[in-house]
Amino acid sequence: MQMTMADKSTNALSKEAKEMIENLHIVTIEESVSNAMEKSMTRWNNNWMENPRYKANQLELVDNFVVKCSALIDSAIKKTEVKVDKLEEVTIEHERRLTSLEKMADDFDQSKLGCNIVIRGLKNEIEPITAVTNMVTTALGIHITQNNIKYLVKINLKNEKENTVSVKVAFFDQRLRDEIYSRRLKLKGTNIYISEDLTQKKSSLAYEARQHVKNTPHTSTWTVDGTIFLKDSEEGKPRAIHDANDLKQENASATISNQPRTY
Repeated sequence: MQMTMADKSTNALSKEAKEMIENLHIVTIEESVSNAMEKSMTRWNNNWMENPRYKANQLELVDNFVVKCSALIDSAIKKTEVKVDKLEEVTIEHERRLTSLEKMADDFDQSKLGCNIVIRGLKNEIEPITAVTNMVTTALGIHITQNNIKYLVKINLKNEKENTVSVKVAFFDQRLRDEIYSRRLKLKGTNIYISEDLTQKKSSLAYEARQHVKNTPHTSTWTVDGTIFLKDSEEGKPRAIHDANDLKQENASATISNQPRTY
């Protein structure tokens, strides 16, 4: 029966121990066993190195193992990449829906301000409501009374000029509000300005549009029904501005009428 490597190692161990005892070497049993095992392993390693076929088989097994591990790792990476791509697609879709919902909510909030306007530059010498009715009647040619106004509140704006006041005015009749707003250009040169009452989001965007116009010749901006419009040149067509990225689009266009809504 062929002896196994373990049997050979055991026999070698016993032989080495026997030789050391017979030669009366003064060593402990632990040292004898350790030395015998070291010599046995050295002899086995030499045999392994001298056997090219066995060595080739072992190296082939190692190579196959490495290849299989690499294949498993590559497969896991690809599956992970697929999952990441799907998550990115889901995230993009969620962001798109969230942006759409935020816009819908902002448009809804803006619709509740449809009867409002903001007036800046009124003289702070008389009651604001009286100043509004007088200005609209005389400067814009639209006869109104305090009964046409639902409410009026003072607002604090940046860079307010001395002895002037800004107010937010809500009218009962939206058609009256639209007519007043459509004639706002008649106030040019009077230091009185009429603008729409905008949500915070739209107000910030309108400010960015005004800054763009301030730094870009031959451009203009305005709002109609809460939508911000920008004209890139004197001959260009107005285009709607829905977010800050729209300010960078020079070729986009939109149709706009500066007339009040019809009923």
